[in-house]
Amino acid sequence: MVLPCSVADLVMAAAILFDLALGDQLRVTGYLHLPRTPIEPMFLVVTELRVLLSALLLGQPGAPALRLIATTLT
Repeated sequence: MVLPCSVADLVMAAAILFDLALGDQLRVTGYLHLPRTPIEPMFLVVTELRVLLSALLLGQPGAPALRLIATTLT
């Protein structure tokens, strides 16, 4: 399941984009927005991100940790 997330903290956003590796175990804390109507999106507002265990990288340096998906919130 892919869940759209928003991050307001620039330091946390930079950590997500540049410091995480594919396979890192994370604890993500935040608020889950449930839709009121069937056409509204469900998304997570991230307030805290903690790396529980760093992944052991065996080759393929530079593999993206996350796939960013553009969404529009209404």
